[in-house]
Amino acid sequence: MPFAFEIVVIVSIGIPFFTGWIRFPKSDPSFLPFQLLLTSGMAHECISSYLIHQGINNTPIYNLALLIQGPVFIWQFYNWQYWGRYSKAPIRWSLSLVLTWLANWLYAGSLSVAFSGYAIVSTLLTAFFAMDMMGNILYPPRPSLHRDARFIICLSAVIFAACAVIIELFWILGFTHDLALMQKTATLFAVINLVINLFYTWAIICIPLRFPFIFRL
Repeated sequence: MPFAFEIVVIVSIGIPFFTGWIRFPKSDPSFLPFQLLLTSGMAHECISSYLIHQGINNTPIYNLALLIQGPVFIWQFYNWQYWGRYSKAPIRWSLSLVLTWLANWLYAGSLSVAFSGYAIVSTLLTAFFAMDMMGNILYPPRPSLHRDARFIICLSAVIFAACAVIIELFWILGFTHDLALMQKTATLFAVINLVINLFYTWAIICIPLRFPFIFRL
């Protein structure tokens, strides 16, 4: 990927990251996991970019980012009361993802190998929850979906999941030997990632404000 385009992608991640933290004191606190996901993505992109330009393998950082993102996304769905307030399902799903990540580590034998199996499982699970959440939001019909932060985040997550699974399948099927194909795929994925980051920025703008609290003596 050209260096200038790489900078554009990092900046595009920085827009929702900084916008989110600036607005967070006035925003609905239930969206905290989403803001942490953006923070994780920003840190991963910056560290990976530095390591790559230093000639160091960034795969361990990628694998650790995957470990963080899956459970945090589940936390976000829990905050949206996807399972209900007192459900144990989020804990079980999070533990399942952690165990799957550890199993992939044991199978790979090293953090320096991309955990494609875990990435596909985690991404598809997130996409399933996101699509189901979108269905819950769509019924009953709402006239202002374009301003519903939950719907925008879920739609972006589904689009990202589709692209991520394709990339991981390329690794598994051995298409990485075709450098021209991988470069084109990486560039296309970066463009889609840029668009998704713009969606995330709009979602942050649409996050509801905190409810005002009145303390009585």
